Amino acid sequence: MFFIFFILSGVLFLSFCLWIHSICVIHHLNTFSGTII
Repeated sequence: MFFIFFILSGVLFLSFCLWIHSICVIHHLNTFSGTII
């Protein structure tokens, strides 16, 4: 039971990190293209 909870928490943490990273990348690309234009 604890092992399943550990796997689920790890997956949630990874998906959350990927979500935050994608938002940061999109924001960075927007500001980068804004400086070029």
